[in-house]
Amino acid sequence: MQIGHKHRALQIKPEHYPIVGKHLLGAIKEVLGEGATDEVINAWAEAYDEIASVFIKVEENMYKEAMWSGFIPFKVVKKEITGSDIAAFTVQPEDNSFDVSRLALTAGQYITVKTDPEDSDHIALRHYSLCSVDTNEGIQFAVRRDNKNAHRGLVSNHLHDNVEVGDSLLLSAPAGDFELNKSLIEQNDIPLVLISAGVGVTPVLSMLEAQVRANPQRPIIWAYACQNQDYHAFSGRVDKLLQQAEKVQSHIFYFEEGQLLNEEWLKTLPNPADVYVCGSMAFMDSMIDGLMALEHSGDNIHYEPFGPKMSLSVG
Repeated sequence: MQIGHKHRALQIKPEHYPIVGKHLLGAIKEVLGEGATDEVINAWAEAYDEIASVFIKVEENMYKEAMWSGFIPFKVVKKEITGSDIAAFTVQPEDNSFDVSRLALTAGQYITVKTDPEDSDHIALRHYSLCSVDTNEGIQFAVRRDNKNAHRGLVSNHLHDNVEVGDSLLLSAPAGDFELNKSLIEQNDIPLVLISAGVGVTPVLSMLEAQVRANPQRPIIWAYACQNQDYHAFSGRVDKLLQQAEKVQSHIFYFEEGQLLNEEWLKTLPNPADVYVCGSMAFMDSMIDGLMALEHSGDNIHYEPFGPKMSLSVG
């Protein structure tokens, strides 16, 4: 299902699967050489066709349920830098007949941006998390500038440096299965725990907003980690939302000041709890391992990697 969401967001259609299959089999033949007997290749072809048919069926329903079809143009109506390296964009469809204020967004999902950066010979597509379910001003999503470990993110830098208010972006409809457990939103006995690091705050921020709107009486534990105060993203918006909840714990950790969000802190959490984790893979591994060691149910631990989530460049 998770891969199906990615495929639908990227507009992978049934007619694309035979193309992939053809070149997959060609690659297998090249790698195996003499080992690529007719029996082996036919077995791979049969397996691929079966997998493709499953994905096509799953994605057929996702296309039917999408809020709009394909990539459509949106105009940037607001751009705000929060923390030191995250740009929050608000966009409205260029088609004035499309009223996004009527959309019921799902907290935790992402949109897909299709761009043509000047520094690339290819069209580039990236996924970015929604940072709000409020669509009164437009659809809101956030992008971290990805310049770590000698890597320079093609699309994130393009969006930060070249896209401003009034510019146009192509977006496909929201997708993803990282969302609040609907059966527990009205539950006041099982606390909601939102744990994030860096730009991982983006989807859990939308979850906080959705929970406060639906049931401000539910106990909420908010935990956020980043390098230092300068990198603290969405602090004002989070504080306003937490003030609307009736039972709140807020914990902020600055790594550079030696404040660690680790297993020792996880021991303070109630169990059972409905826990959502979002951040780097290393951060999530640490949090999930710690929660499991403390005997939190795997069914109550939900997670999503931050950032573009999946990258694709096509010629």
